[in-house]
This record gives sequence, C-alpha cells and structure tokens, in this order.
Amino acid sequence: MFAIEQCVMCGCKDVPNQTLTIPVNMQGIVSVNVLGAKCSNPDCLEEYYDSETTELVRKIKKLTYDGLTLDK
Repeated sequence: MFAIEQCVMCGCKDVPNQTLTIPVNMQGIVSVNVLGAKCSNPDCLEEYYDSETTELVRKIKKLTYDGLTLDK
C-alpha cells in the first residue's frame, strides 16, 4: 500500500488507506472494491488509487459511458 502525506485537494493530513467502493452498475455488477486512500475531511473525501487501479477505473467508466458490455 502507499502513504498519502497530505490531500492535494484540501490540504488535510489525515488520508488513511482503506478499501474504496467504486460504483459500476453494469451487467449486474453494482460496484467493485479497490485498495486506496481517502481524505478524512468530510467536505472533501477525495479518493486516491495507484496507477493500475486508476487505469482500470477509467476503462470501466468508459465501458459504462459508451454503453458497451464486457462481453463485446
């Protein structure tokens, strides 16, 4: 796992590692859980993932937005 020293969005120094839930709502998959970090400032709640997870999230969102399915 990685350590985030400070949230780049709000400056909060409490950004703990945790399991994050990303909504998918595609082909019966409601969401996926990934390891990442989340800002604890209730006004921010920015989420951080590693680069592999970020790319996976982008691909899933693109499939969702394009109206495609994973079977195609």
